[in-house]
Amino acid sequence: MALGTATQVDSEVDLKADRPWVCIVWDDPVNLMAYVTYVFMVL
Repeated sequence: MALGTATQVDSEVDLKADRPWVCIVWDDPVNLMAYVTYVFMVL
């Protein structure tokens, strides 16, 4: 009977919060853009 082999998965996640990010929001037909802007400012 053959034994299974263990594999190691290496993943890199960039969790640096000091880098600016860009978010494009199209005009949302459900939420007012003032609310959408507020949500992004609170995050």
